[in-house]
Amino acid sequence: FLTCEKQLPAIYQKFLDKCRNRPGGMKEFVRLLLLHREFDTSLVEEALGEACQKGMFQYDAVRQLLLQRTLPEHRLPQLSLAEDSSVPRIQVKAPDLSQYNRLLQKRSVVH
Repeated sequence: FLTCEKQLPAIYQKFLDKCRNRPGGMKEFVRLLLLHREFDTSLVEEALGEACQKGMFQYDAVRQLLLQRTLPEHRLPQLSLAEDSSVPRIQVKAPDLSQYNRLLQKRSVVH
């Protein structure tokens, strides 16, 4: 297996390195490779790249990204909040933590 490992494209090597350190990770990596049976190589590598950017080094995450690319029922609608959106914009005032600091000061004086 070590000789095959050196021939892996960088994105696969990165996933392999992440999987190697987890229990069952090597099985998961093999499952990732088997995605090539269902999906075109370019799609698998694109999904691996996106998963890598998002820090999602799991088979299920990569498969979901592939399904989103290939099946309409798995696609997520784009969320856009235009100025005229019906979703209200809420602004929250930053909390004043000085009261907690005063409590801590009183506590340290007592001890």
